[in-house]
Formats: sequence, structure tokens, C-alpha cells
Amino acid sequence: LLHTFLSILGIVIGVAALVTILSLIDGMENYARSQITETTSLRTIIIENKKRQNIDGVWVDNNDYPVLTSRHLEDLESKLNNISSIDCRTTGSAMITALGDTLSTATYFYATSADSLNTVRINMISGTHTFEHVSSAIVSKTLAEVLKGQSSQSVLGKKVSMHGREYSITGIFEGEKESRRRIVVPLSSLSDTIIQNNAPKLVIEAEKVEEVEHIKEDVESWLATNFEDVKQHFNIITNKMRVEQARKGLVMFKLIMGLITGIAVVVGGIGIMNVLLISVTERTTEIGVRKAAGAKRFDIMLQFLSESVTVSMFGSFVGLILGILVAKATVPIVKIIVDVPFEAGFSISTLGIIAILAVLIGIVFGTYPAMRAAKLTPVEAIRRE
Repeated sequence: LLHTFLSILGIVIGVAALVTILSLIDGMENYARSQITETTSLRTIIIENKKRQNIDGVWVDNNDYPVLTSRHLEDLESKLNNISSIDCRTTGSAMITALGDTLSTATYFYATSADSLNTVRINMISGTHTFEHVSSAIVSKTLAEVLKGQSSQSVLGKKVSMHGREYSITGIFEGEKESRRRIVVPLSSLSDTIIQNNAPKLVIEAEKVEEVEHIKEDVESWLATNFEDVKQHFNIITNKMRVEQARKGLVMFKLIMGLITGIAVVVGGIGIMNVLLISVTERTTEIGVRKAAGAKRFDIMLQFLSESVTVSMFGSFVGLILGILVAKATVPIVKIIVDVPFEAGFSISTLGIIAILAVLIGIVFGTYPAMRAAKLTPVEAIRRE
């Protein structure tokens, strides 16, 4: 009885560890998916330049790339169907100076060909989100506070200078977890040199998620028609690809951790095999009597295999329950450490893996003892007794 308990305990610990690890990784995958979905749109398609390229295993800067412009945007827009918006964007860093005083500060600039920020996930605090004229600028709350300084007046209407051009602040926004100093201006207000140096990208929003792949194919066809060496110069990115990349990375991590914790399950299976070998020795007389009564080898094998599978399934079930409890108990600790709304995930695939594993352990580690029992003859059993 003690041997059986210890073998079951090995299975319980191994399966519990496996369930805990898989549940936490499933939770990580769910969190990654939700973050990508919340912060971006799955309907978005991005065409951007490859600023670096791999030459003979060495990554080098690619400065000779074709620049996407508003002209390309208009041409591509005329070729695409089922899109809700398309615009040309670029980002970079610059020094911004408040006119009328000596205040200067470094900032990130964001330029877009769109006439408003409807397609960008931000929250307007004051002013307007549309560009009233080519010299309009919309700034982040953080930058507005810097430009405001000790003054009690709002920065709306304030004149600032960037890249040698004068802008008038017409709106203030606050992005999710926004802490950077940012200014948003019309793309047409930037010089050709600045646009060339900061590699604009085209951002397309499909009307439906189902249309993304079709639009991506149309974009690839358009690029092939208008540019040479498309694969060398351009990337076409969809947020569905990001979700898939995150999923593949977590699947690999899950596989590695599963193999590591699976060692404990194997140890538990070896424990079952040892218990059954001891059981075969202790039940030699019983096996001999059954053989003498007409039991066949298959009957004896089936008896010991069923016992092995039963012990394995019972241990796996207890391990499953224990693993779920441990995973739930671990979640608050993870939340404290990483400060994210993380929850353990219990997928059908995890439960299926445990069920299959329980049967496999019972069969694999019960086969050898069952074969030894089946090979015993009545005469040998009596002689041993």
C-alpha cells in the first residue's frame, strides 16, 4: 500500500507541476493577445521600409530605400477596395522651441497625411483633433505641461517652432499610459529631407478583419508593380501576424517548460513500474492459479495494464486539481511582481494533454510488469511459492 501511495504521489506532483506551468503560460498568451487587440486594431495593415538588411549573416543599415509619399498613398487608395482609411505617417525626434520665450525641449514628432487623429487611439483633453491648417499642431499632455511652464494660461494657440517651421497648438491629447513628449503635425508641413530621413509608412485600415488577407495580397501586387526588389525594401505587417508571432513564441516556451516538468511525470511513471514489478513478485501464486484455471497471457497482461492505467489516471486527476489550485494561488504573486491584470488560463488543450498523458503513462510504464506477469507459468509460480 505504501509503495502504491508513493507512486501515486510521484504522478500527482509531476502532473500538478505540468498543469501549473501550462496554465500560467496560457494566461500569458491570453494577456499578450488582449494587449495587442486593445492597443492596436486587427484590421490594420502597415507598409514600411526595411531600414536594415541581412547581408551574408551581417545586419547593415539600408539607406538606399524608396520613400513612400502622399502620391503613392493616392495611387494605392485608388487600387484598394473594402478599406475604411489609409494614411501616410512618419515619426522621429526633434527640438521644439516655444516662440516668445527661450524655452526649448526635445520631443518626438508624429506626422500624418490624415486631416485628423480619428484613426489614432488617443483621448483629446482640450482643443480639436483635426488639423485646421497646415501649420496646426496637436501636443501630448506631457509636452503641454512643459511648454506651459510657470504660466497659468493654456498652451492652446501658443506658437512653437520645429525643424525651422512655425506651428500653432490647436489641441492637447492624452494617450494610454502616455508619458512621452509628443507633437503631431500634418505630413505636408515637413520638408522632403526630413521625410526622406524618417522613412514614412502607409497605414491601411480594412473595413472588416476578414478582408485583411485580401487587401494584403492587393498591396503586394501594387508594390511589385511600382517598385523593384520589393522583398529587400519593404515589410508588410498586420497585427494578426503579431498575434501569431506572440503565440508561436509562447508555444515554444510552453513546449520547453512542458518537457522540463515532464521529467517529474516520467519519474512518477517509473514509480508505478516499480510498484507493479513488486506486485508481480508478491502475487505469483495468484497469477499461477489464474493460469491453471485457464487464464491466457492477454488476460494477465490486461489485468496489470488496467491496474497501471487506473493508478496513473487517479494520480493525474488529483494532480490536475492540485495544479489548478496552485496556479490560482500563484496568480496574485505574479500580479504583485509584474503589476499587470494577469489571470491563469485553463484551456481545453491542457486538459486534453493531461488525459492523454495519464493513459500513456499507465500503458508505457505498465507494459513491462504486465509482460513479466503474463510470461509466468503455473509450474514456475508454484515452484517460486
